[in-house]
Amino acid sequence: MDVSKDKLDAYCHEWGAPRVFANTAEGLAQLHSQLPDGTHIVCEASGGYEKPLLEDAWARGCAVSRVNPARVRYYAKAMGLQAKTDPIDAELITLFAEAKAPAPADAPTRVQRELCAAVRRRTRVACEIAAQKTALGREADAWVKRDIRATLTFLRKRSDKLEEHIDRLIASCAELAGKRKLMMGVKGVGKVSSAIVLGECRELGQITDAQAASLAGLAPFNRDSGTKRGARSVMGGRGALRRALYMPAMCASRHNPILREFYTRLIEKGKPHHVAITAVMRKLICLLNRLLADPDFELS
Repeated sequence: MDVSKDKLDAYCHEWGAPRVFANTAEGLAQLHSQLPDGTHIVCEASGGYEKPLLEDAWARGCAVSRVNPARVRYYAKAMGLQAKTDPIDAELITLFAEAKAPAPADAPTRVQRELCAAVRRRTRVACEIAAQKTALGREADAWVKRDIRATLTFLRKRSDKLEEHIDRLIASCAELAGKRKLMMGVKGVGKVSSAIVLGECRELGQITDAQAASLAGLAPFNRDSGTKRGARSVMGGRGALRRALYMPAMCASRHNPILREFYTRLIEKGKPHHVAITAVMRKLICLLNRLLADPDFELS
């Protein structure tokens, strides 16, 4: 399934050719009426335009997977396919899915969906507040400065409202409230960062440490060839989750006894600050994963 704002380009072998459906409730109903029984739908992440498709598939009990578009594009290059149109992409995603068999995505609960949407909205508002504060510091015109201050006042009120909404959502779910309490027991992790981690990584506590680090984009990748040993680097993953771990890692590197000792040891070995902090972030997400998997896990 190739997803865009207004339409869905779908392909399965039984049809023999791609078909186009509107990305609306009516279009999705028409799509499912034509799909063979037991079809596993695979689509790319499309900036949120794929959400109605996912929600509809989960409601109908249909297996559905969302994959990284870069993986599909690299697969196309490996196959020597250079052309790119929506119908071609639909067929290509089918070939990719057959080759890689992506696992079906689990449907989130209503609270999990609402929490994810709320924390992402709060993050966008926080970014806008930072941008407006920067603009205020650079502006000389008195009238414009007053307008920026008024905008900041409005945005801060919206941020406060969003934080209240997030707190209510977490408090309404005993599981999420318990997880947040455990996470905030780690020195350096606060209300905001714990909410973002819960919203962006609902899998935490049900996966391995390596998977948790990979989801956060904090797993180091080798750069070796022959006798050459290149510098390891991190990439990919969920950017919002990774950014949410930065300030807690900074705080933990100073005040958390376990992570402070780990950070200090890396610095004494000659590691640059940014490399050491990245390692602390990776250690932190693994620590949170262990803690949620086993509430009796000892922090010290």
